[in-house]
Amino acid sequence: MKINPDQLKALQELEQAKQGQKAQSGGDFEQLLQNRLEKDGASSASSSFPQGSRASISQLHAAMQTMPAQSPQPESGTPVMDDLDHVLKQWENYSRQLASPNTSLRETYATLQDIHRDLDRVKEKLTAAEGSSPQLTSIVNELNVMLQTEEIKINRGDYLA
Repeated sequence: MKINPDQLKALQELEQAKQGQKAQSGGDFEQLLQNRLEKDGASSASSSFPQGSRASISQLHAAMQTMPAQSPQPESGTPVMDDLDHVLKQWENYSRQLASPNTSLRETYATLQDIHRDLDRVKEKLTAAEGSSPQLTSIVNELNVMLQTEEIKINRGDYLA
């Protein structure tokens, strides 16, 4: 198949047209973004950040300095979260013990009993807390199912070598 100069010229013109359309659409997007930012800036006059699409670091730093300092408010679920974090760390320890050839199943089972006791404490705190998160309750329930499953596996002898 021969390539004719006419075909090559038509192909080059087509590529240039595509490049022009991309550049135009990029400019259209920038213009659309600028219009949207200006529109949002006009509607939220209470914002302490400088208006415009390109604020410098010094402008942002100055805006952050003028904003009132907000102290982080302690969450009501912090003790529950700390206990849950402790339970998850114990699960990691349990999995390492199962993988270790130097740890006996009695030691591993003792760790599982510690997890059981701590998970019961988390469940008590979670039920005592008003308005507890359904996602947190779901996590605790899943951990409880895993705990029961692992106890059955150890008692059944699944981990005997």
